[in-house]
Amino acid sequence: MSYSLNNHSILITRPYEAACKDKELIESYKGKALLIPMIETHPIKSYNEVDILSSLSMYNWIVFTSRRGVSYTLKLLKDKGLLWNLHKMKIAVIGKKTANLIEEEGFTVSFCPESFRAADFIKEFPFKKIRGERILFPQGNLARDLLVKAFSAHGAECDKWVIYKTFNPDQSKERLLQAFERNEFDIAVFASPSAVRNFNEIARGNPEVYQHLLDGKWPLASIGPTTTEELKRVGLRVDIEPQTYTMEEMLKEIISYIKHTGRGFK
Repeated sequence: MSYSLNNHSILITRPYEAACKDKELIESYKGKALLIPMIETHPIKSYNEVDILSSLSMYNWIVFTSRRGVSYTLKLLKDKGLLWNLHKMKIAVIGKKTANLIEEEGFTVSFCPESFRAADFIKEFPFKKIRGERILFPQGNLARDLLVKAFSAHGAECDKWVIYKTFNPDQSKERLLQAFERNEFDIAVFASPSAVRNFNEIARGNPEVYQHLLDGKWPLASIGPTTTEELKRVGLRVDIEPQTYTMEEMLKEIISYIKHTGRGFK
C-alpha cells in the first residue's frame, strides 16, 4: 500500500532536533512539516551527580525511558571518561528506538518490553530477581515515578538521576498563535504530555483560537497512551493515535484518517 500526505501540513511540537528528523519523514510521504517546538531540553547537573558518578560501578541496572535520556547520559559519561561502566551494568529501556541508540554505541540491552508503555514494562520485567539490587534512573525533571516505585516495591535500591531539564521555548508562543491565525497547518502532532500542556496553555490565551480548537478545526494526533491521557485531561480531544508508537506509524494513521474522514484539509 502506498502512503501519501498529498501536501498536507503537519504541525510538529517536539524539540527541534527530533522535529527535523520528523520533517524528513513527512516530506518522504509528500507532506509539509511546520516545526514549532512546544518543549526543548538542556542538560543540568543534578544535586546527586557527584555521588552517582563516583559509585557507578555499584549499580546493577540502569534504566532508560527515552532516547533523550540516553543521549545526555552517554555524552556526560564520555566527557568524564566513565562510559566503560555501562558494560558492567544490565541495561533496561522503553522503546525499540531507545534500545537501538544504546546498541549503536556498542552496549547490550538486557530488557526491552514489547510495547512503549511504562505499564507494560512493569508487567514484563522479571522483578523476582531484583531484590537488593541497585538501580539507576537517568531522567528529565518532569519524569514520572512509575518505574522507580515499581522497582522499590520489589526491594530494589533506586536512585533517580535528573540529567536534563524540559522547558517551554520563549519564541514558540508567538509563532504558534501566528500559525493558528494564518491557518498554516492541517493536523497537530504531539509526542509528550509536556508539549500538550504548553500547546494548550498558549491556545487558551486566544479565546477565538481556542474555541476553533475545541470545535475540531484542527485534528489532533497523539503518539501514544500517555500523551493521549494528557490531551484528554486538559479538555482536548484525540482524533488519531497509532497502535505502534512511532512517527512513521503516526503518519500512516494520519493518512488513513484523512482518506476516511475527509478532515485535515484547510
